[in-house]
Amino acid sequence: RQVPRQQGQQDGKVLVGGAPSLSSQVDMAMNNLKKEKEMEAYIRAAKETEARKAAEAEESEDKPKIQQTVNPVSAAEKPQELIDALSRYLKKQKGVKRAYLQLMLGEQPHYLIAVECDDDRAAVFAAIKAEAGTYTDLAVKVVDVASDSAKDLVSGEKPFYEKKRFGLFS
Repeated sequence: RQVPRQQGQQDGKVLVGGAPSLSSQVDMAMNNLKKEKEMEAYIRAAKETEARKAAEAEESEDKPKIQQTVNPVSAAEKPQELIDALSRYLKKQKGVKRAYLQLMLGEQPHYLIAVECDDDRAAVFAAIKAEAGTYTDLAVKVVDVASDSAKDLVSGEKPFYEKKRFGLFS
């Protein structure tokens, strides 16, 4: 037999004048607070993910994207006038031991020049970049042979310039 519900009761919660009881209001408020905290955590996680992706994208922009051509040493990719001019210039630089040149393809094609030198790298690299800029319209980036961006270029490739060594102990 069913017991008829009295007015003022709703699923075990007593209603006062048709409004939810205080314990029911507290439960609803706690539930809403829990949902708000979950939403805040979700938004925070989304923002952190977005910031991490932006940082990774920025970091990857700092490193040159190495997309080598089909034949990385072809003469068409290394204009002889540029190579000759850089070789003459590097011959005068005592601290430069060897240099490699590669056309890098991608969104913005550019020349990557990897240099092994003992002198002040910043000054030497800036001078090499300026010298190369007079012989090509493409952007030129000069890096140390030990850098991450130059490792693929240096491994297995012959340098376009190498300092001649003289004497027994050179």
